[in-house]
Amino acid sequence: MNIERNDKEPEQMRCAAYLRVASYSASASSLEDQKQHCRRFAEEHGWIVPDEYVYTDAGKSGTSTAGRDGLASLIIAAKEQPSPFRMVLVEEASRFARNCSDVFDIVNALALHGVHVYFINQDLDSRNEDFHMILMLTAVVEGEYIARLSDKVRRAQMGRVISGFTSGGRCFGYRSVPVDATPSDDAKGRLEVLGMRLEIVDAEAETVRRIYEMFARGVTITEIVKTLNAEHVADAKIGKPFSPWTRTRIRRILGQERYIGTVVWNRTKRVTNPRTGRMELHTNPPADVLRVSAPQLRIVTDELWGRVQARLHPSLAGSRSASRESWNSTPRQCCLRTSLGLPVPKTWNQNESTTKIHTA
Repeated sequence: MNIERNDKEPEQMRCAAYLRVASYSASASSLEDQKQHCRRFAEEHGWIVPDEYVYTDAGKSGTSTAGRDGLASLIIAAKEQPSPFRMVLVEEASRFARNCSDVFDIVNALALHGVHVYFINQDLDSRNEDFHMILMLTAVVEGEYIARLSDKVRRAQMGRVISGFTSGGRCFGYRSVPVDATPSDDAKGRLEVLGMRLEIVDAEAETVRRIYEMFARGVTITEIVKTLNAEHVADAKIGKPFSPWTRTRIRRILGQERYIGTVVWNRTKRVTNPRTGRMELHTNPPADVLRVSAPQLRIVTDELWGRVQARLHPSLAGSRSASRESWNSTPRQCCLRTSLGLPVPKTWNQNESTTKIHTA
């Protein structure tokens, strides 16, 4: 009996690739880098990644799986029988999700239909028995690193605020100007900017004072909005020659402590709701809020500020009208200032509930 040999090469394993980037600004280059990385890895193992099986999510946070159309399409394709691919290549587990439990849910959903996952940077193959254990350990280590990095970034931002630099966005009445722009040591002689400071824009400052005076005289917020819009008073929104004033915008201006020479930092934080995937604004505890005296940014007087706050918050009229020449900080803020190596003009007294810190 003659046995016929089959010399045909085994069919290349077809893979899918999942790519994700959180920022739209860097999406094009980052997504392309991820795709090329997955393709190089596939070629090294004799696999292929067809274009039709490359799934992307641009501008999507890894803190939630909601609203990730690319990820949803990947799972739907994996459910087809027979499945069009046997393996999903991902640069690293965090591209799937930041939460380890979400990563496991995705991996298990794919495994249910016979599709495996390979995290390239971590060299993790879901076909291995110790995959879940190693992934959990990796997630713990990365979680600790991210937490420490976040704390360092936060402390650095706080230090810049205390040093007089701005760390936020556009505020009506001011413009950002570069500080100490000097040629750097690189061959191109590019400028090195230490930071950005705010300076008052006179025309906008006049509008701020006018809004405060109108409200203090008893003019309603709705009437202020109508007046400014009727006169086409510019609100200096970037890229828009004239954008209508709104009640919300007027209320924010009336409650902005920067106009009395006090910079408030870390009052709120943005948190991604893991269920909806949407960003939510949460108020931080009072102990985490930092206030820095910046008299050079003053636009309205304490007397005018007090009258406005008394009308905005009648029940707090007594406390709102207090002088803003000095500001209060909690003991925790004092300790944070010390940890940055910055001077504290007055030592915190254990018998006092607050610490007064004066800054130039």
